[in-house]
Amino acid sequence: ASSWEPTTDDALTRAVQGFVHAICLARGVPPVDVDELVRYAGWHSFAVVEAAMSSGAIAYAEQAARAVAPYLDDLAAGTFAAWNKVALSRSLAFQGRITEARAVIDEVLTDPRREQWPAVDRIARGVRVFLAAHEGDPAPGEAYAAELLAEFPDPRTYLECAVFVLAAFARQAAGAAAEADRLILHGGGGAYLPRYQIVDRIYCYEILVESALSADDVAGALAWVELAEVLPTDE
Repeated sequence: ASSWEPTTDDALTRAVQGFVHAICLARGVPPVDVDELVRYAGWHSFAVVEAAMSSGAIAYAEQAARAVAPYLDDLAAGTFAAWNKVALSRSLAFQGRITEARAVIDEVLTDPRREQWPAVDRIARGVRVFLAAHEGDPAPGEAYAAELLAEFPDPRTYLECAVFVLAAFARQAAGAAAEADRLILHGGGGAYLPRYQIVDRIYCYEILVESALSADDVAGALAWVELAEVLPTDE
């Protein structure tokens, strides 16, 4: 019998491969054993949880984030713990558990170390305004959208673009369809949304279709549907 066990590099390689497949192809990845998650907490668990979120395995993302949470707080000044809470909050929100999601994201936004991880903080604020919109308060989402447009006139990186998705979700939930459309197209880099991961493109095209239909623009809605239909999905 073989005595081989995965090394940190082996486990991280698999996790990163799964993450890339998820964001680029919306391809599902097999669940990772909890012992492996705990053993290689950090970049490995980040990749696993985000791959689950990006491939629609929302319940597993919650499970994995909860399993690894106790082992992250002392890593990288709390950065991995914060990312993990952001993912956990998103997973709860997408399961309709808004109150639970708010409690988790508020832990990130009240952490005294938040100034050390501005990218995490920006994403966390995006989650918070999304939740606020679903709680009937559109004002934070409006202010957040204005802030992003001023800070990123030409967003390029994965994280710079991703925050526009959260902002658009918040504005759409508040009934500001035209502004949601603008945020989607600005962050996504135009009609093909090349700067977004696949699952976000799908969600964004749904918003664009709904917006067009609400304006009685059937031709516009069909055009968005055609762009969405060519996206890869894990079926």
